[in-house]
Amino acid sequence: MFTLVPLKAMSLLITPILSFNFFITDIQESQLSQYNFNFENDFMFETDEYYNHNTKMDFIFKGKYFIYSVDVKQALYTPTFHELDYLVEGDMKYTSIAETELGIHNIYKDKRLTSFKIGLGYTGKYSGGKETMETVHSILPAKPEFNAWDTQEEKITAKFSVSGFQKQSIFKYSDIIFNENLTLGNIKSFASVGTQLRVGLNLPRSFGLWSAETNKLNYNNLSKYGTNNEFSLYAVVGGHYNYIMNDYTLRDLDINHNLFQFNYGFEARYKKLSVSLLHTRETDRFKTQIDDSYGYTNIMISYSF
Repeated sequence: MFTLVPLKAMSLLITPILSFNFFITDIQESQLSQYNFNFENDFMFETDEYYNHNTKMDFIFKGKYFIYSVDVKQALYTPTFHELDYLVEGDMKYTSIAETELGIHNIYKDKRLTSFKIGLGYTGKYSGGKETMETVHSILPAKPEFNAWDTQEEKITAKFSVSGFQKQSIFKYSDIIFNENLTLGNIKSFASVGTQLRVGLNLPRSFGLWSAETNKLNYNNLSKYGTNNEFSLYAVVGGHYNYIMNDYTLRDLDINHNLFQFNYGFEARYKKLSVSLLHTRETDRFKTQIDDSYGYTNIMISYSF
């Protein structure tokens, strides 16, 4: 009995160490597998308000056992009356969030994707929101004014998310992807479920097209089940329900806890390069929201190594 107790104690100590070394070794041996550049903006809907812009870069590494991701992004939120140099009661406040997300992902038999992510960031005047907005609108045709960026509040951001995706083939040229997500953080906490239908030629081994604002992985799985580097062209349509628990970008507002989103778009891929476009329309985020025809567009350029 006296020998069993120390052995059990040793096993409890050694097991976490071995598991940690396993992950470190897999990360060290992983190689850059894919790079995504996302430009998400509401310019096609000509709104220039609320969730306004997102620039996101994804670096995805493939290990022997897991897939790892490093995401760097900046999201901008602006009020309806953005030409004023002060805030209007009942309107969204200026918020610029710069953050980095680290993710670990597992794909099971090319049908199931499970993702875990943690994120750290900063919101406030030093997150570059004003400068990004000026740069973006120096390129886009519209030249709106945003005159109260100095009203931002400073805050360190943190979050954790877990997502699951299940892919089911319908016939040769179509499949459907079911997904669920839980995100907990001091900026936004929410749970979501949804589906996305894909129809087209040579569907890639990915798990859908997703908005840059979400925590979901845009990844073309070049796995042992096939590289799928042929020409691919397909359309997507989907819907999602989100239950919003808290949202810092809507601080001091009466938020709508039930948010519905409708997505549609397409992706074209040739060998290792792809370009996609995804439109998102959604219901009002807060109860005093003025613009009811709100939406945004994500343009993503992706390269697989």
